[in-house]
Amino acid sequence: MSRFIVLFCCLAVVGCAPAFLVQLDSSATLTRQMTTVGTFGSLNVSNTATKVRFLPTKPTATSLAGFSVQSGFTIVEDQGYDNLSFAYVDSSGQIQETGRQSFLLSGADPNYPLYEYDVTTTTTSANIVVWKFDPSTTTNSNASIFEATLPSGLLGAAGYTENQLLTGIFTGQSILGESMAPSPYPTPDAFNVLLLSPGPPPAYSDGTLAVGAVPAVLSFSTLPSAQPLLTFPGTNRFLYYVNQGYTLSYASQFTGSGWACYRWTTGVSAAPVLLTDVVHRIDAILTTGDLLSTEGGILRLYDPNGSPVMSVALGGLQFCYEAYIGTTAYVFFSLPMNTQHGDWAFRVFVIPTSSMRSLGG
Repeated sequence: MSRFIVLFCCLAVVGCAPAFLVQLDSSATLTRQMTTVGTFGSLNVSNTATKVRFLPTKPTATSLAGFSVQSGFTIVEDQGYDNLSFAYVDSSGQIQETGRQSFLLSGADPNYPLYEYDVTTTTTSANIVVWKFDPSTTTNSNASIFEATLPSGLLGAAGYTENQLLTGIFTGQSILGESMAPSPYPTPDAFNVLLLSPGPPPAYSDGTLAVGAVPAVLSFSTLPSAQPLLTFPGTNRFLYYVNQGYTLSYASQFTGSGWACYRWTTGVSAAPVLLTDVVHRIDAILTTGDLLSTEGGILRLYDPNGSPVMSVALGGLQFCYEAYIGTTAYVFFSLPMNTQHGDWAFRVFVIPTSSMRSLGG
């Protein structure tokens, strides 16, 4: 019998009260409005870990009924490192992890993620891009592309790229922030990037990258025909997003006293507008155009103009990404559940993006 089955049979045993029941209860306000698409686990994690995340492999199903979680990426923060692994259910029902990649966290800006993890389109492999944005100098910023052949491949198989420097992809420009549009818009695995041109004063513009064919590399794709020259307070780092119609761009920046969010028209040379009501870190832009924040364990949505529309406690839920199943866009969440025995399981939930605002009701 697999550890997965044993873990949940434990619920029927008198006196067995796994800690993850508390986590399920604390998130119930949200999860009862979502659809459960799988419980993945259990995984043994170091007892010194300070944060555990699970990002499921991107769906390939054409309907919600045809999707179930069979694999994904675990990210464990432990003793100064982010440890990335690929986990999958083997033929006997056991959970296996492969290809651990470790990323040093020293030198991180406490207000920004040093690494950003983007799960890309699933083909014959599970794929993820790991971005590192060095807060001290853009010349050290890089990206790594990892893949694991499905259903049970080693993470980091032939055809991946590690530590590709972001300088030089666009001649004379540095990349200060990125975000990935959910497939299939505008093309699978298109990355929008915020570029810094030589100054002074610093000039910023919008760009697009794509993941090239095997061997996988980040390569120049397109730039808007008109590049806006945007002046912000000097920094080496932004959180950056572009809407579904490629008409509005957003940059989220920590100012020293809090978060500020700027908006401008993509590809038009005009001064950015400060959205005064957006005072929390922005973590994603959805296909509806709403801005999503999870700062401080609170799920917040702002409309495209920056007006708050929803705020509710996450209760331990973690935002994963937005992705299409068939023609419907869904927002994915994962709930890490720590058992009494030090193992972790992850319950994955989805909600149609069009229903996100209802979570605050």
